[in-house]
Amino acid sequence: MKSRLVWNEYANIHPHKLPKFKTFNIDLSTIDLLLKKLDDYVEGSNLYSEISNMHESTSEKRLYQAENLIYMAPTGVYSHNLKEWDDDEYHDCVNNNILNRIPELIGLDDERIDIFTHNFWDYRDGGYVKKHSHFGKDDFTILIYLNTCETGRTGFYFEDEGMNNRYPSIRVTPTKGLACCFSGDMEHDVETTLEPKKTLVIGIKANLEYLDWVYDDPIVSDISSIEHYM
Repeated sequence: MKSRLVWNEYANIHPHKLPKFKTFNIDLSTIDLLLKKLDDYVEGSNLYSEISNMHESTSEKRLYQAENLIYMAPTGVYSHNLKEWDDDEYHDCVNNNILNRIPELIGLDDERIDIFTHNFWDYRDGGYVKKHSHFGKDDFTILIYLNTCETGRTGFYFEDEGMNNRYPSIRVTPTKGLACCFSGDMEHDVETTLEPKKTLVIGIKANLEYLDWVYDDPIVSDISSIEHYM
């Protein structure tokens, strides 16, 4: 992603607004199919203990143990980049119910967007994630909760002085079908859970060349799953 504001001779008086953070919902039948595909993926997968390049695509099923550097989960696992996974049912589901919504969610034309990673994450016996950002990797990230948990909330931290935020942080309770879209430079973490939390995470690259833009204020679709912290 280019710098926060890109001024040029064609800049608009009103800058283009891109999402810093927003939530949206995904149909539960889609979530149920993704859970089935997670089970299909895990079955017969080769389990690797070394730290992987999760951006690498392959048609082979590869399951990696949590690296316990940022993703702290003794029995937790995650998939390789599913972009090249040889499973038509998975790709039909994701393409027709999630990826096709991304241009509208982010507010960019299709040709400016590259969906370059999607990975399953399965906490199994639980764990947590240290505070980090995806800066330099993802321009935007979509986090999809595949099941509901009472614990393991995701914390998002708003530290951008240019935004009109009422709250410096938001915590989202894992709720089946709820999804979060957030900028790659946003710091976030995950509280400890002992539940088998499952997610699908999609990484997005955006071409913002010659686009005058700013981050929009947070947009929340399911207020019951959100807690604000001053």
